[in-house]
Amino acid sequence: MADEDFTDDYFSQENKKKRERLVCNVFLQKLNLRFDEKDVVASDDEPPDVVFRYDRKIEGRFEIKELLDPGRCRHDEYRGIARGAACYELKDYVPQDITPEQIGGRILELLQGLKNRYSPDARRNLDLLVYVNLMKYFLKDGPMLSASEFEPYGWRSVSALKGCSAALVMFAASHAPMFLRHYVGVTRRR
Repeated sequence: MADEDFTDDYFSQENKKKRERLVCNVFLQKLNLRFDEKDVVASDDEPPDVVFRYDRKIEGRFEIKELLDPGRCRHDEYRGIARGAACYELKDYVPQDITPEQIGGRILELLQGLKNRYSPDARRNLDLLVYVNLMKYFLKDGPMLSASEFEPYGWRSVSALKGCSAALVMFAASHAPMFLRHYVGVTRRR
């Protein structure tokens, strides 16, 4: 199989559930939870995208979203890499820091766009997990936005996974799973 075929296959709609489970698995590992991967399953009834069973109970009901750089098309980018093309010239690459507070600001923009896509009843029972896939940004330690900034959007919880390096729990309502409430305002790196 050619690299381009692999890329097309991996990023196909058929593999969407696999990618969402992977994001959820890495996020839960960063929170240092002990679990079996069979406890992280794609939901047959969306939303949520992924259901997490913990101690034999359904705990997490994750709706997975991806946050990309503006104008970035990840699928075309990986297809170009498979053909040997450079995504960007190194002379244009200037790494930048991004703080948890800045990630929170971008997630607030995302939440604004999602408010009409999910009913208030659906959001009340969903744990939003945002995969932060920003090319030039490296996570710098710092404070997060106040959890109260996320509360008006009505999600049960709002969290982020920055690449594979860190889990951030921005907000968890009082009825959110305890493992999420425990880490509100905390950046977990492992």
